[in-house]
Amino acid sequence: ILKIECDKIFPSTRNGQIENEVEGSRLLKQAGIPCPPVTAYDIIGKDFGVRYILTECLSDDWPGIARMEQMDEATKAEVKRQATEILVRISTITNTHFGSLCPSGALGWHKTWNECYRAWFNLLSSGCTSIGLFTDEVLAIVNTAAVTPLAYSGNPAPTFSTADMGWHNMIWGHTSNNPDALHVIDFGNARYILPYMNKHVINNIDAI
Repeated sequence: ILKIECDKIFPSTRNGQIENEVEGSRLLKQAGIPCPPVTAYDIIGKDFGVRYILTECLSDDWPGIARMEQMDEATKAEVKRQATEILVRISTITNTHFGSLCPSGALGWHKTWNECYRAWFNLLSSGCTSIGLFTDEVLAIVNTAAVTPLAYSGNPAPTFSTADMGWHNMIWGHTSNNPDALHVIDFGNARYILPYMNKHVINNIDAI
């Protein structure tokens, strides 16, 4: 499976996707979470003039949710069990900073969540302003509203998040001669955030 990063991405908080894919895959594998093996990548575009990542194709390249109706009850139960285990393991991946996975990431590295949140907001606000999405009046309202979450005073450990975790990014399949297992894909927008932001995903596993 080949993923190529565009030169211009909106919003700019989504820049650095290939670097995120590589680092996200490494972190998950280190935590014992299955994800497709990376066979080649280039995060600066020196090989072919584009940033890309090539990953091994699973036996089934359809998201697990697309196959649920075809599974027997025992397989469905096993898929849900593995999904819950994966999400719990992801919550153990922590770091000393909030923000991007890598220091060169769009969000940067921040010691506190408030600093990260402000940098995140500024990037989004700047992008919206550059395309004329906000009038001065609307921008003033948005800036005022954005101050409220900065009252957060907790000090939890920054926790890994794919920022797009769901059944649509989990594939039930295998590589080579390995048995079927639930694999996680898509780390393009991964970052370190507040740990509670991952919990709603765990709570929704049984909804499928």
